Formats: sequence, C-alpha cells, structure tokens
Amino acid sequence: MFNLDKIKDDFIGYAETKIELLKLELKEEIARAMAKLLIQMLLGICLLIALILLSIAASIKINQLLDSAFLGYLVVAFIYITFVLTFYLFVDRNKLHKTISDKIHKSITAEDE
Repeated sequence: MFNLDKIKDDFIGYAETKIELLKLELKEEIARAMAKLLIQMLLGICLLIALILLSIAASIKINQLLDSAFLGYLVVAFIYITFVLTFYLFVDRNKLHKTISDKIHKSITAEDE
C-alpha cells in the first residue's frame, strides 16, 4: 500500500535541502556580520586618526601659548594619562562588560527580526 522507500527518500531529500538552506542562511549572517564589523573598524580607524591629528594640533597650540617646544605634548599626554587612569580606577569593568555584551546581543537579535 504505502511505498516506504519513497517516503524515506522524500524525507532524506527534505532533510538535505533543509541543511543546505541553513548553511546558506548561516553564510549570509556571517557575511552581514563581517561587513558590519569592517565598517565599524574603518570608522574607528578614521576617528583614531582624527583624534591623533587633533591632539597634535592642540599640542602645537599649547606649545605656542607656553612658548615651549615640548610642554604642549606633555600637557596633552598628561590629559590622556589622567583620562585612562580615571577610567581604569573608577569604572566598574564588570558592568561595562555586561553593558557591551547586552548591546551586542541586542544588535544580533534585532537583525534576526
């Protein structure tokens, strides 16, 4: 009555098709994530270059105001060191880690919807 071999072959074909579809969806998600990461990295590099150039400009201006060849660079370096130490000493790294993880999770799940 029932052709079990045909049902079995149909089920195997369906399973293989489903696996291929999942592979394609996974590749698409990986490509999307890599593109997003690349764009963010390029933006970060551009912002870093801008920060470096602004720091150099501020250092030169401070040098002119203080009539010195190097004090402006020391002042700017001290500002950065103060910022890093303040961040290191007073920011709760566990809370920061959780906040960043939550934002990443939210952006990943937002893409799925």
